[in-house]
This record gives sequence, structure tokens and C-alpha cells, in this order.
Amino acid sequence: PADVQRYAVTPVAAPRDASRQVKDFPADRLILVVGGAGELSVAFSDALRANGHKVWRVTPGGETRLVDRERIEANLSSLDAVTALRETLADEGAKVGAIFNLSGLQSIGGVAHDARLDHARQLFLLLKAFEKDLRESAKCGGGVLFNLTDFDGQFGLRRARPFAAAPAGTLGVAKSAAREWPDLRVKCIDADPDIDVKRLVDESLMEFYDDDSTVEVGFTQSGRFQLELAEECVPTADLSGLSLEHDGVLLVTGGAYGITADVTRAMAEKFPSRLVLVGRSPMPEAEPEATRSLERAALRQFLIGEARARNAKVKPAEIESGIKRILKDRQIRDNIAAMRSAGAQVEYHALDIRDGDAFGRLIDSIYDRYGRIDGVLHGAGVIDDR
Repeated sequence: PADVQRYAVTPVAAPRDASRQVKDFPADRLILVVGGAGELSVAFSDALRANGHKVWRVTPGGETRLVDRERIEANLSSLDAVTALRETLADEGAKVGAIFNLSGLQSIGGVAHDARLDHARQLFLLLKAFEKDLRESAKCGGGVLFNLTDFDGQFGLRRARPFAAAPAGTLGVAKSAAREWPDLRVKCIDADPDIDVKRLVDESLMEFYDDDSTVEVGFTQSGRFQLELAEECVPTADLSGLSLEHDGVLLVTGGAYGITADVTRAMAEKFPSRLVLVGRSPMPEAEPEATRSLERAALRQFLIGEARARNAKVKPAEIESGIKRILKDRQIRDNIAAMRSAGAQVEYHALDIRDGDAFGRLIDSIYDRYGRIDGVLHGAGVIDDR
């Protein structure tokens, strides 16, 4: 449609502005270089010390202990363990002003990526434990988080080579910190895996001392890049040849509720095939007659009346939760009914796709019963704010 706009994140060349102001970092604040014990970790630490900063290298380990006067081995698996790291540093009279996180690197400078470790979670726990130090430091020129990855120098958008997706989680944590703590200075740096270690350290330190507020910066052999949102033409390819047989199987995660359900309903109207829907919510029972015709405002009054009839305390949060549940169940029932009305054969399975064993058994059962899966529409997701 003419009114649809399409945008894509695009890397653009962005040479550093040499005229920008240089930022000072408070001399009394500690810089943590977090990651493996490889060449790059040592190079960063040495370069920062040469500029007069106090630096500790932190390498993941089974327990928190001082290895020497330059390195500490730390258990980063839980908040209690990371808090123990903070207390160990406090005993040394140190307050953290910056974190250089190298754990998202996969190959540069001997920082071997360990797929067994949840590096995004480790970074989250570090930020949680050192939040007070970092935000206090931000008031005097510190409060810095640098997160390094080595996808391709353009955050994987060049598609120049295959790479593991897991380290991208550290990007999400760092960018969330930039949004939630605007007083911190956050920089995500992605480097071409073939870039020279010395050049990466030099470029990163120039970013460290630069007052540029850009969060995402990439370095390839050909220069410095930033990401911009660029408008693109909406594809107008002829999809008339696209088809799905009536006995074809479409596996849909998150497909009974929300925007994924809207897409699935449209698919059912165009291709009335077999839909296997997977969602975390149990399949709701038929809605009681008493609430069937009520919308949000009337539901609120109904639930308040029910609570008072039970002589229960009226708690607004519980009332709103009840309204949300009723409306969600209603939408699930309506969506499945609409798909069936369009001619699709629909089955619904209540399970969490994060449970690999349970999801694997479901996929096996689909092949056992139908011998095929023709397409997958993945729309499951969880927002788990606290």
C-alpha cells in the first residue's frame, strides 16, 4: 500500500570529527576490563594504564580471588557472586568508573568466546552490582560502559561471514543501559574480526576520550561506521505464485494472541491449511455468560462488585490483572474461531518454547502425525520487566 513506510538499519561511513572536545576521565576511578586473558585484554589494560588510569582485568572463574595486582578472577554467575567482586574491589579502596566488556568478542586478540557462558547475563549482573559506582562516577566525568563485539565491523549487517548470535545479547544489555541510565556514557563497538589489535585498541580509546554521544560505532579495514535508519521502498514483488497446500502444515509460535495472531488469521484466509499454534497461555474455557458482553470499563465494575460480594479487599492491581486475563482469553478464542471459519484446521498447544525438550517433543509429534512442516511463523516473545 502507498501509505506503508519501510525502514532498515544501515551502516554509513562516519569519519571521526577531530574538532570534538576531549573528555577527561576521573583519575581516582577504577576501570574494569572484563573478558578473557588474551592479547586484547592485556593490550587494553596496558594502554589505559599508560594513560594514567587505574585498571583491573576481570576474568571469569569459579570463585572470586585476586590473581595479582593487575588481575582478579571472578565468579560472574549470580548477583551475589558479582556483589562479592564489588566488595573485594571496595576492600582495595576502589570505586568503579568504567567497564570495558570484551566478553562479546569471538575471535579477536585471543579473547576466546565460551559458548557455555551467558555473557549477556554476566554483563547485566555487573551493571546491576556496580550501578551506584557508575552513576556516581558519571557526575564527575566517569560512568562509562564500552561493549565490544566482532561480528563484521558493521554489527553483522555486512553479512560478510557467519557468526554466533549469542554475543549479540551483550549489545542488547548495553543499549538498554544507555536508554535506562542516560547519565552513563555507553558505546557499543563492533570490529571486523581481521582488524589489527593495536588499531582496535587505539580506535576504541579515541572513542573513550571523545564526547560523541553515538552509541553504536563500527570499525572495518576501510574505516569507521555508524548505524542510521534509512527509508526503503516497500517490496512490490508478485506473490500470486506463493501457495500452501490444504494439507500443508504451518507451525506458529505466539500465534493465538497479539500481532502474530493477526498475521496468522490473514494467512488462514489466504491459505486455509493446517495451523499448529503454540503459546504459553492455556487454552481458555468458554467465557461465562455474566462477562461475555462486557467491555473494559464494565468488566472493571463487575470484578469490583464480585470482590465486594466476597467481602474481599478491592486491590486495583488484581482488578486490572483480571481484566487483562479476560480480554486476552477472549482474543485467543476469537482468533482461533476466525481461523477455523476461514477454513483452516487449527490445533493449539500450551507450552513455553524456551523448554527445549517439550518443544522438541511437539515438533517430533507433528512429523509423526503429518510427516511435514511447510513453514514456521515465529512470533513468541517475553517481556519480563521487574
